[in-house]
Amino acid sequence: MTTSNSNYTCAPSSIQLEHTTKTPTPKTKTKKTKFFHLTLNEILTALCATFLPIVLGIYTATTTAQEGKVADKRRQFDLEQATEFRQQAICDKFLDDIYKLEKDGYLNEEKNPWAFANARFRAAHRQWDATCKADILQFLKENQLIGRKPNIKNRAVKKVDNIIHLNDLNFDNISLTSPTGSLNLLNLEYVVFDQVSMINARFSFVNLRETSFSHSRLNNVKFSDSSLAYASFDSTELDGTDFGNTNMIGVEFSNIDLCTTILTEIQLQQIVFTNSILPNSSICGQEKTTSTPSMITISTTEALSTSQSIFPNIPANARWVQNGTTVAGGHGQGNATNQLNYPFSLFIGDDQTMVIADYWNHRIMQWKMGDMNGQVVAGGHG
Repeated sequence: MTTSNSNYTCAPSSIQLEHTTKTPTPKTKTKKTKFFHLTLNEILTALCATFLPIVLGIYTATTTAQEGKVADKRRQFDLEQATEFRQQAICDKFLDDIYKLEKDGYLNEEKNPWAFANARFRAAHRQWDATCKADILQFLKENQLIGRKPNIKNRAVKKVDNIIHLNDLNFDNISLTSPTGSLNLLNLEYVVFDQVSMINARFSFVNLRETSFSHSRLNNVKFSDSSLAYASFDSTELDGTDFGNTNMIGVEFSNIDLCTTILTEIQLQQIVFTNSILPNSSICGQEKTTSTPSMITISTTEALSTSQSIFPNIPANARWVQNGTTVAGGHGQGNATNQLNYPFSLFIGDDQTMVIADYWNHRIMQWKMGDMNGQVVAGGHG
C-alpha cells in the first residue's frame, strides 16, 4: 500500500500541482524467546510471585526466633535476679532472727542446746544455695556460733559445745576461699563438719585446724593451699578427694579407704593412720571383703591432743599387720621408766632404737628393741 501527497507550488506566472508518492518503511517484529510456551518475563514474574512469600516467611521466622532468644535470655535473667533476691531475703531474715535471739538471751550458755537458734538455722539452710551457705558459715564462725575454741585448763583440754550444729546437713558444691588468698587464711578452725555431705566442695586458703569431718561424705573435694593440721577423719568417704598442697600435720585418718585419695609423700608422713587403706596399697583395686589384713594401724593408748600426736616416717608402699605390738609404754599414764605421759614425737634409728619426746614428763626417752623399760636420756626433772 502506498500513500500520495499533493503539493501546490505558486510561481509568479502560474500555479503548479506537484504530486509525490511515498512508500512506508515496514515495521521490524521483535522475536520473543519462549520456554514451554512462556516468555522469560512471564517466568520471572511467576518466580517472584512464588519466592517472595517464602523469603518473607524465612525473614519473619528468623526475626521471631531471634526475638524468642532475646525473650528467653530476658526471662532467664529475670529468674536469676528473682532467685538472687529471694536468697538474699532468706539470708537477711536469718541474720535478723539471730540478732533477735541474741538480744533476747537465747544464745547464752544456759540455753544449751539452743533449740530455737538451730531450728531457725535448719529451716533457712534448706532454702539456701551453695553461695549463701558459704557466706552464712563465715558469719557463724565470726560470731563464735560454730568452731568455738576449746578451753585449756591445768593441761586438760575441754571442748566447748557449738551453739549451731551442722550435722546431717548438705553442703554439696560449696566453695570456701579467703578473699585475701595466702595473706590471711579464711578462719574455720575447730568447726565440726560431722555427718555432712560435701560432694564437690572446694577449700582454698582456708584454716581448718582441728576440724572434724567424721562420718561425712567428701567425695571429689579439693583442698588447696589450706591447713588441716590436727583435723580428724573417722569413717569418712574420700573418693577422689584431692588434698593438694594442704598442710596435713597431725591429721588423723581412722577407718578410711584412701585408694582413690590424692596425697603427697610428705602428707603421708604427716598423717596418723588407724585401720585405714593407704593409696597404692596392694588391696586397692581388689574386691572389698569384711577382712582387711593389709590395713595399717598406728595408735597410742591415750587420746592425743594438738601437741601430742605422733608423726612416724611411713613409706608409701608400707604393708602392715592388722594387730600391733606395744613397743614403748603400755603401763598407763605416768612418769616411771615403763610409762609415757603424752608422747609428742618419735624417732627410730637404724638399730630400731626409739627416741621419744615424753611431753608432760619433760624428758626424752630412749627405748631399745625388746626392752620393757625405757631410759631417760634428757630432762626428767620437771
